[in-house]
Amino acid sequence: MAGVNFPKDLATFLDTNIATLRLVSTSAVSVSPNNNLFYNVRMLDNDSLPSNIVCIFSTKPRRASRSFSGCKELRYKRATILVRGDINGSNEDIEDLCETIYETLQSANLGSYKDVVFRDGFEQMTIDEQSRYIWVADIDAWYERT
Repeated sequence: MAGVNFPKDLATFLDTNIATLRLVSTSAVSVSPNNNLFYNVRMLDNDSLPSNIVCIFSTKPRRASRSFSGCKELRYKRATILVRGDINGSNEDIEDLCETIYETLQSANLGSYKDVVFRDGFEQMTIDEQSRYIWVADIDAWYERT
């Protein structure tokens, strides 16, 4: 069902469509360096998480809108995607990964979601205390509810 767990839906889609991304259960206490895709996790500064990771979490969506002619309601979901690079790593590698994520998700067919759209592209948010580049993007999806 669309809209139940949008970050998980995005993460599962990315795990399936981008070979370098490996989905990690959010309940995992310690993670392998080979696993680098998390949903509903915000802690980019957590030392237990590896470098070169992608975190997807829910953010506040737009309000629902109604179409009375078809008795349908449009519902919206929004997620934020954070991509953190390697310690003293290359910004170009993270830019390439962000571009791949963008191209994979922009207007992707995600099951019962009608459309998936980036609000903007990825933007470099910061460089953390360990000189890792962090990029951020917001993505919206909408679905119909009858």
